[in-house]
Amino acid sequence: MSLHGKLAASSFHGDFEASVNSLQACTLVMTNLWQACTLVMTNLWQACTLVMTNLWQACCKLKLLSGYFVAKAVKMVNKVRDPGLSAAGHSIPIPVKLASEP
Repeated sequence: MSLHGKLAASSFHGDFEASVNSLQACTLVMTNLWQACTLVMTNLWQACTLVMTNLWQACCKLKLLSGYFVAKAVKMVNKVRDPGLSAAGHSIPIPVKLASEP
């Protein structure tokens, strides 16, 4: 083989090796990037789930509290409207004659 042929073969071998090395490096980068993104997404998903769970619990507590305060407000309004309410907040039955009764 001539010197020119040897240089060409050597150059081709070098280009091929460089291409293989580039492909391996690219594959390694993509694999690491995929693992990093998966880890980030898993952590992000867990964080979002935790935030949503806490938010849901807070909303449920708020709903329960609002129901409690609404019930208290209704009792207070009823007490003002009807002084015959007992201390427990239950109304004392007051006989009422309906229009349909004789």
